[in-house]
Amino acid sequence: MAHARCLAELEMLDMASRDILETQIFWKEQSRRIANDLLLAENPERLLFSDFAKDVPVSTLAEWLDFSYGEEKGYNWIDELRGKPRPWYAEDGYVEVGKGAAKVTSSLFNVASRYTGKVIEKDIDRQQAKVLPSFQKLVARNNVLEGYVEQYRLLEISGTTPMEFKAKIASIAESKAVDGYLILEPSSKIEMD
Repeated sequence: MAHARCLAELEMLDMASRDILETQIFWKEQSRRIANDLLLAENPERLLFSDFAKDVPVSTLAEWLDFSYGEEKGYNWIDELRGKPRPWYAEDGYVEVGKGAAKVTSSLFNVASRYTGKVIEKDIDRQQAKVLPSFQKLVARNNVLEGYVEQYRLLEISGTTPMEFKAKIASIAESKAVDGYLILEPSSKIEMD
């Protein structure tokens, strides 16, 4: 980003815009690889379970999946993920098991869960401590980089360096601010690609 800023200050706005775009493209490719290979792994549907309901709202999950897979599906991802787990009424499932066998299976499960419970807790803790925050950071950084790409594109179109833009903003009267913020609007329509 510092490289792009230097290019922009040297009035090489086209090169600055291209540089930040190339940086963003490279970063997005690598962060998507991390998200897909390490964070989502082979079972992204696990994020639909109640273990994550409090920490990952459906809107956040949809945003993460849009980012990870590079497709804007929004809430349609939820329908896609719902089809991945084993069906509730599977042919080989609980419905076909007799009551006696169900009691034995239940007892065995309770004994096994005493020994594996700690392992499951550790995995859930790892997911909540490492995976979820990492995902949030990847998506947030991507959004910031996309903002920089657009900012440098606008600077290129207007032929303005970052310092010139900053000076123009500083020259606007404080009385024009709304709740301490300046709301900018182009004086003419800018054509975007």
